[in-house]
Amino acid sequence: MNTYPNIYRASKFKLDLRDAFRYILRHVTGSLVAIPLRPPLLASLALSLLLNYSFAFEAKAQNTRNAILAVDAVEAGKYIEVRIRLREAPASSPSHFSTANPARIAIDIPATDNATETSNRPVNLHTLRSYAIAQSEERSRIVFMLGQAMPYTLSTEGNILLLRIESRPSSAARPNAIPPPAQDLPMLKNIASRGRPHHC
Repeated sequence: MNTYPNIYRASKFKLDLRDAFRYILRHVTGSLVAIPLRPPLLASLALSLLLNYSFAFEAKAQNTRNAILAVDAVEAGKYIEVRIRLREAPASSPSHFSTANPARIAIDIPATDNATETSNRPVNLHTLRSYAIAQSEERSRIVFMLGQAMPYTLSTEGNILLLRIESRPSSAARPNAIPPPAQDLPMLKNIASRGRPHHC
């Protein structure tokens, strides 16, 4: 039986604070530094470090968003292959749709920033003329400008979105999406508008 409960609790509290302070100090500085500290100062430092450590960790978690790193287009047989490289695999399948007039393919990638250092770029590869990227808080939209509407497919391979567009028109070629409402046609001016998207 402990006949000195108050002394025991105070001693245990001081030990817990020392352990907490040394643990945080080790993670912040990368080393364990022996510093003689009195209990009130130890408690203040431990609490301050603990709060700062928690806030920094939470801020880092909140700021971790996916990003578009590169967009590359090459000719592959009868297709144009466009590889959209992301920082990490998308958490959900990007939505996409196309329009016939003007001929466009739009891909929406949720919770993703544009890290390509460009908002538009010419391509001039068969029917693919250029692309443009617009970013909002909810997503980034990549719009591909075509010479004419062509069938396409979109698939996900890890952190790569693979867009395959038929490079040459054929008699059976038809665009594979219903055009969205007219107000969504200037897709970069109103990124919040949505058409009738598909999902890959």
